[in-house]
Amino acid sequence: MYYSTEGDYWKENVGWLSNTNECTWSLVTCNRDNNLLIELQMNENNMSGQIMPEFSVLSSLKEIHFYNNTLSGLLPNLVGFQDLKTFDVESNNLEGPAFNDELSTLLSIENYMVSENRLSGEIPPSIGTLTTLQNLWITDKNNIRGSIPSTIGNLKNLQTLLLGENSITGSIPSEMGLLVNLKKLYVYKNQMTGTIPNSFAEIIVLEQLRLEHNFFNGTLPELNTGLLQDLRLQDNSFTGTLPETLEYAGKIRTMLAGNNSFRGKIPSIQSPSLRYLDIRNNKFSGEIPTSLFVSPINLTYVYIQDNELSGRIHPSLANATELVDFYASNNKLSGAIPDIPEDSLTALSELLLDNNNLTGSVPPSICNLRKAALEDLW
Repeated sequence: MYYSTEGDYWKENVGWLSNTNECTWSLVTCNRDNNLLIELQMNENNMSGQIMPEFSVLSSLKEIHFYNNTLSGLLPNLVGFQDLKTFDVESNNLEGPAFNDELSTLLSIENYMVSENRLSGEIPPSIGTLTTLQNLWITDKNNIRGSIPSTIGNLKNLQTLLLGENSITGSIPSEMGLLVNLKKLYVYKNQMTGTIPNSFAEIIVLEQLRLEHNFFNGTLPELNTGLLQDLRLQDNSFTGTLPETLEYAGKIRTMLAGNNSFRGKIPSIQSPSLRYLDIRNNKFSGEIPTSLFVSPINLTYVYIQDNELSGRIHPSLANATELVDFYASNNKLSGAIPDIPEDSLTALSELLLDNNNLTGSVPPSICNLRKAALEDLW
């Protein structure tokens, strides 16, 4: 392995090629009882070249960490690696199938992380045999095709499933609702279709759900939002209303749902953590919820333009001391623009209110903001 991955140029290679016991070499860990090699920690070590077939003799390994190098060629053959718990080769230039035929033999695997490579192929139904799996990462720069197999529902210990930026088609299988320990699901920037299964309501520990840039349609189920921090739905074909349970998303930081066909009222999200709200280009109606501007708040970016919102802009907007952008153009807002107390909205850079039904003149306090950070006022 030393020669095939340009060991002379590794950042750390102390002991390698010496006559000393390999358990004393840098980046190597051995079992104290029998001196078998159990761990290679070679993240960001300037490795290049290929992992040769001879790597298979290291079947005692439990941890393989090759993250962020420039390795190329195929994934290594892992037949016989029955004790392997972590396989991390993210951020390399590896090619070929992301899942080899021996995948089902990895009976102890907990972390299979191959994101940011050039891998291809499909997710095989045999993935369902890896019941110890906790983290499956294949996102970004790969080209995984086909659909997500229903056997994914067998992975009861799965906590993160990252499949974003591939070429995955088909719908999300209803069996995914069986993943009761799932905290993160990324399927963004694929070619997925269909509706989101009602079984998603059974996932109670969900923290991040990223479905953006697909072809999903239909209405969303009532999600469990108690732990939800990041919800991204933009650039799909969703209809209906947003889940009412978003009103109880007390930890949510990012809520993106722009460029769909949602309708109804904006949920009264009451989260002091909310920083980014983007629901542009939908069919939302009703008033802007005042709950968005109840202190303490960290709201920074608000994009609610191109909807059918009505009512006035509430003076509580001034409470959003961190606000940078507020886009509300092309709605049906009415009444006067509220006065902004001195030393409020000092971070505001963009305030867009054009194409509404607002009356009266722009308050001097708004104009005074242009002397501070405000760049655009429309």
